[in-house]
Amino acid sequence: MSNSSRVMRVGSLESGALLCQAYEAYLDLHAPASISFEHAWFLLLALSRRDELGVATCGVCKGVRLRDLLAKRRLTCGNCESLGFFAPAAGVIGCAAPC
Repeated sequence: MSNSSRVMRVGSLESGALLCQAYEAYLDLHAPASISFEHAWFLLLALSRRDELGVATCGVCKGVRLRDLLAKRRLTCGNCESLGFFAPAAGVIGCAAPC
């Protein structure tokens, strides 16, 4: 079995090393950091459980965003929502502001 086809267990030494590398890359790109290493670790654990948090695509900008799986379904990311855009279920992009 090749390394690329192996399933890695979250919480293993290997996954911890990868999280450290990813967090160091994040720090290189985002100074000051918006999330601590501990919060990144808790986020990884929550995403791996797939019972509270998930990953979704914004209906407007097509960006990747976190999705609260227990909340009412939101189709847009926080950035597009703050700009007044919405993505109705039909997929039509519109502006919430009166024009």
